[in-house]
Amino acid sequence: MVRWKFIQRFSGERPTIELELYNAKFQRINKEFVIDTGFDGSILVDRETYDFFKVGELPEEYWYKYKALNG
Repeated sequence: MVRWKFIQRFSGERPTIELELYNAKFQRINKEFVIDTGFDGSILVDRETYDFFKVGELPEEYWYKYKALNG
């Protein structure tokens, strides 16, 4: 007989980290994020945070500069 081993859902407080984030205009926002050590992917944010970062493209002086292997 096969028995399934279930993991009980975490019922306590979830571990979080508070981050201080800056957008392209150097405006600051503090946000608290839940730590999920089993997650490997993008971060989903609420509308307020999304709008905070939606201030336009960075000026060219802030672009990353690099060289490819062929020059």
